[in-house]
Amino acid sequence: MKEMNRRDFLKCSGKACGALGLGLLLGSNLLQSCASGLSVMRVSAEEGFVSLPLAQLDQSAYTMIRVKNFPFDIGVQKTTDGTYQALVLMCPHANQPLTKTGSGYMCTMHGSKFAKDGALLKGPSAKPMTSLPVETKGDQLLIRTAAFHS
Repeated sequence: MKEMNRRDFLKCSGKACGALGLGLLLGSNLLQSCASGLSVMRVSAEEGFVSLPLAQLDQSAYTMIRVKNFPFDIGVQKTTDGTYQALVLMCPHANQPLTKTGSGYMCTMHGSKFAKDGALLKGPSAKPMTSLPVETKGDQLLIRTAAFHS
């Protein structure tokens, strides 16, 4: 068996440590992204409204819905004052889909950023996100999708 000199040992050890560190980093990022993934609830609109059980919003402060024959996903959230808000996940600047981030929403096309409540934080968009009218009726949240015009 060949003896390893100090220099070869350090190079080999350094490569092994680097590979182990990279593996841990990539593995933890992969697990974190899987754990923080948003589920999308698929629903249909009836007579220009979407109906969601309020119990769904009690389980999570934020729900993303995908409405059949509606051009964009909708982010539904319970606000701090106990009311509900439904935001169309569309950038008003170029009618592109928005991506949910930890602190709000972002347009990956031109970089516009929006707060959790849809307020504009950074352009090029000049307008906030579109909000849809909502109302509670019994144990349901009604979202008026017919109010949206792109």
